[in-house]
Amino acid sequence: MRSVTLAAITTSLSAMLLLAGYEFVRSPVTSLVKVTYGIDKLPLIMGLSVFGVLGAVWLYGIVLTYLGPRRTLFAFSLGSGLFMGFSFWAIRAGFEWMAILLFIFKEAYVVLIIEQYWSFLNSSFDKEKAKKLNGIVLGISSTGGFLGGYFVSTMAVSWGTHSLLFFSSILTIGSAFLSDIGYRILGEPKRNQAEEMTGKSGNLGLNLFVTYPALSYLFLVIVLTQILSTVAEIQWHHWMQLTISELDLQTAFQGRFWMAINGTCLVGNFLIIPFLMKRIPLKFIHWGIPVIHMVTFILCIFWPSLILVTATFYLFKTLDYSLFRATKETLYIPYPFDVRYRAKSVIDAFGYRFGKGSALGLDLIQRAGFSFQGLLAPIGLTAAFAWFACMRAITKGEKQTLKNR
Repeated sequence: MRSVTLAAITTSLSAMLLLAGYEFVRSPVTSLVKVTYGIDKLPLIMGLSVFGVLGAVWLYGIVLTYLGPRRTLFAFSLGSGLFMGFSFWAIRAGFEWMAILLFIFKEAYVVLIIEQYWSFLNSSFDKEKAKKLNGIVLGISSTGGFLGGYFVSTMAVSWGTHSLLFFSSILTIGSAFLSDIGYRILGEPKRNQAEEMTGKSGNLGLNLFVTYPALSYLFLVIVLTQILSTVAEIQWHHWMQLTISELDLQTAFQGRFWMAINGTCLVGNFLIIPFLMKRIPLKFIHWGIPVIHMVTFILCIFWPSLILVTATFYLFKTLDYSLFRATKETLYIPYPFDVRYRAKSVIDAFGYRFGKGSALGLDLIQRAGFSFQGLLAPIGLTAAFAWFACMRAITKGEKQTLKNR
C-alpha cells in the first residue's frame, strides 16, 4: 500500500506541473485566436480540434504497442513541451497562423497525457484504494491548475500574453521526467504484448467496445459532457469578448476564472470528494451530476443572464475536474489492460474533444445566417438528460462486467 501511495503522489506531482503548464497555454492561445481572427471564428476552430485529437490518439496507439506505457508517457510529455517551445518562438517571430495550430494542439495533448496518468493509476488501484486516493490525486494535481491560473492572471499584463507560452513549455518538460518515477516504483502494468503485436486488440482497441457494451455508453457520456461544456463556453466567450476586448486584460480575466475553478476543486478534492465517495454509493453520484446540470440549464432557459451563464460554466467545470473525474475513473478498474490503456484513450481523449466538435454545428448555423445563442441552453438540457440515461445503463453494465470476471 505504501508503494502504491508513493507512486500516486509522484504521478500527481507530475500532473500538477502538466496542468500548471496547461494554464500558461490555455488562456493565452485562446485570447490570441479570438483577438487575431475574431470571436465568430472560435466555434470553427474549436470544432477542428477534434481532428487533431483523432490523429494524436491514433499515434498514441501505435507508440504504445512498441514502446509500452512508461516510455510512451515520457515521449508524449517531452514532445509536447518541445512543441510548445517551438510555438512560442514561431508566434513571437510573427507567424500568427501558429496560434491556430497551437490551439488545436493544446486541445489534444493535455487530455491524452492526463488519461495516461489515470490508465497507470487505474491499473494500480482497486476500488477501495481509489475511493481513498482519487481525491488526493485530484487535489495535488489541481494545485497546478490553481497556481497556473494565478500566475497567468498576474503576469499577463506585465509580461504579455505571448511570453506566457514559454512557461508552458518548461513546466511540461518537467512533468515528463517526474512522471517516470511512478513507473519506476511499481513497474509497468501487465500486458499481453504478443496479442498486441499481432493486432488482435488493434492500436485503438475498437473491438473492445463490442466485447464490453458499457464502454460505448461511457464514450457517449463523455461526448455529451463536452457538448454541455461547449455550449456553455461559447456563450461565456461571447459575453467576455463584448465586455473585454483588449488582449492582455482578457487573458488575465480568463486566468482568474480558471484559478477560481481550480481553487474550488483544490478544496473539494482534498476535503469533499473522499467523504462523498466513502459514504454515498457511487451509482447515485453518477446519476446525480447530470441532474444538477439539468437544473442549471433549465434556469438558463427561463432566466438567461451573464451571471447565470458564467455560473453554469463554472459549475460544470468544477464538477468535471473533481467529482465526475474521481468517480468516472473507478469504472475502468475491473477491465483488462487494453481497456484501461487503449479504449480509455478513445473514450476520454478522443471522445472528450469529439464532443467539442459540436461547435462545428453551431458554426454552420451561424454561416447560414441564423443566431444560435437561443439554442445553447436547450441543447445543454437535452445533453444532460441523455447523460443521465447513459449513466443508468453503465451502472447496470458494470455489474455484469464484475459478474463475468
